[in-house]
Amino acid sequence: MIEYPIPGNKLCGSLHLFGYDTAEDDKDGVRSDSHGDDPTVTFDGAPPHVVLMMGGYPDDQSVFHPMAKRLAALPEVSAVGVICMPGYDIAGRPSSSASTSSLSWRDHPRSGYSFEECSTVVQHATSALYSLEKIKNANTTFTGIFHDWGTVAGLVWANRVLKEEEASTLSSSSGTAARRPDRLILFDVGAGLSSDTRIMRSRQSLGKIIPALPRMIHQTICTVLYWFCFATQFALQRWVSCYIANGVGGFLNLILYLTNLSPLRNVDDPYISTDLRVREWDIGRIGFMNYPYWNILTNTFPKKHFHLPSDLTKTPVLLMTGEDKNAIFHDEDAADFLRSYTSSEKKSKGDSNWISLPNAGHWLFLQQPDVCFDAVVDFMLPLRINDKRKLSSKDSNSKK
Repeated sequence: MIEYPIPGNKLCGSLHLFGYDTAEDDKDGVRSDSHGDDPTVTFDGAPPHVVLMMGGYPDDQSVFHPMAKRLAALPEVSAVGVICMPGYDIAGRPSSSASTSSLSWRDHPRSGYSFEECSTVVQHATSALYSLEKIKNANTTFTGIFHDWGTVAGLVWANRVLKEEEASTLSSSSGTAARRPDRLILFDVGAGLSSDTRIMRSRQSLGKIIPALPRMIHQTICTVLYWFCFATQFALQRWVSCYIANGVGGFLNLILYLTNLSPLRNVDDPYISTDLRVREWDIGRIGFMNYPYWNILTNTFPKKHFHLPSDLTKTPVLLMTGEDKNAIFHDEDAADFLRSYTSSEKKSKGDSNWISLPNAGHWLFLQQPDVCFDAVVDFMLPLRINDKRKLSSKDSNSKK
């Protein structure tokens, strides 16, 4: 575990590190046992990969531990770091750390954190990751993987860094200060298109919009109502009482569930159970963790930078969503654009894409871990997949 600063707080966030042995740091580079004679090059001739993962509500780092361990086991991956939204660390959770950031939610600002501050957390975590001795000067490929509110923080950070790079105020080669993402992977929460892209994008015809109106209305109602429920719980916790907040929040969510207006369905129930979320439902903590919903309803959402990157060739994006939900958390037009960004005839594994999974909900990477892992590897390491195919092709030709 390594720590990084949190904006406006004396506490530090904790980054859980996988695939990097700090006890064996040496001047020659990264995971030399996996990368042959040259530790800065993987077996496929590409730079080694560094990955940063961030979940959302109401998860701490442990939600991404299973995938992080599998990614870190790949020979092409030098290090995988996992963080969470500020204040979401859970002390005492299985496989969670007991860093100073997880002592108590009361040690964090009662107002929570703005989305801009959450994006700064991603920047600080990136700096901490790239301060590691073996990778700080290495030529690496950097991938960001985000889920739920982590997607908002991740995209705001990514677009801010990309814009600064375009303006030449920061350089992508300046080490930890301005390390830009080379690829972005978004789980179940997506953003709209950038303003430049929307201008070039043709509008949907009324013939497509009208038949979808009932579904869109129901999805919008589900989304807004559950935002309101969680925002109300946060407001009561902050200004009235955490006990009243828990009671009112539980009652409102029960109504949503009984009226089929909850955004999630039964497929996600195992992932919000009390057995899984040890200490997460502590009095006051769950109300505090609702600060993103309060922010979005009080018009403090970072619209300027919350969109897909303008240049999807330079920064490809993979969006993966679950279909078994009452609401969607992505922009359907932007998702269609990702899927059609490259024609199916020319699309390769590393191109931007949208994958929609049946029989999966909000936590699709836990519900279908193998499918999601394979898609992530195909997208993140396209040369690895292509090289394997070339080798198998050569083998078959030699046999002939």
